[in-house]
Amino acid sequence: MVEEADKKKEKVEGEFVVNSKINLEVFGGLKRGAERGETLKDSMMSFYRAGYPKEEIENAARIFLEEKEKMKKVAGAMTTNPALKGKKLGMQKSGNQKASKYGKDKGILGDKTTLFLISILILLLLVLASVFLFKSEMVDFFNNMFG
Repeated sequence: MVEEADKKKEKVEGEFVVNSKINLEVFGGLKRGAERGETLKDSMMSFYRAGYPKEEIENAARIFLEEKEKMKKVAGAMTTNPALKGKKLGMQKSGNQKASKYGKDKGILGDKTTLFLISILILLLLVLASVFLFKSEMVDFFNNMFG
């Protein structure tokens, strides 16, 4: 379902207000594409190939660029105005976030733990193999012991 903003002034994202009719689905898609690192042109072309009207895509792209400029101005004002430095303005932090420490040195404790777990795994595999190989001898042993 496509949602259209028909009013003269419509709230689109955050505190930014636009003065035109835009397709919110296209606008959101352009924004998501930018967050994923796609160029605006690539995002626009994917909507065009999906069958969206060219005018809707261009309007949404224009509004997206205007919002981006406003965000830059707000960010610039925040860095130049010491009174705004501690306040949040609803901006998302961009950049890569590390979810793990791969490639970092684990130290001695990590290596000892790994060796311990591998030795237990090998021991359990040997016990399993011996159960299958000496099944009849084990049955005889337990029958003599308990019966």
